[in-house]
Amino acid sequence: MMAAAAYNNLGVNLSLVGQWDRAHEAYEHALALIEQVDEHDEKVPMALDSLGELSMLRGDLDGAKDYLERAVALASGGPTSGTHVKRFGPWRGATLPPAKPIWR
Repeated sequence: MMAAAAYNNLGVNLSLVGQWDRAHEAYEHALALIEQVDEHDEKVPMALDSLGELSMLRGDLDGAKDYLERAVALASGGPTSGTHVKRFGPWRGATLPPAKPIWR
């Protein structure tokens, strides 16, 4: 699982420097590694969230919505469920539950 986290972090850094195609590859590789071990692993939503964030950056809101809705569905009410979908939901008609605050 450390390799999956490393690929996800690589994707984050590639996104930050605008290398979105390479970031997408890194995120997809992270997701594949996680799913090889356990397709229901708690890290699957993390990888889907990263792909959703990248899709938003690229202006692909429909793709972002798909990734983020999958992440929320798998997160089973984790502390950040719905955070990103809520952020762009008003523009795309998302009907997900409100995000739970993670800081008090």
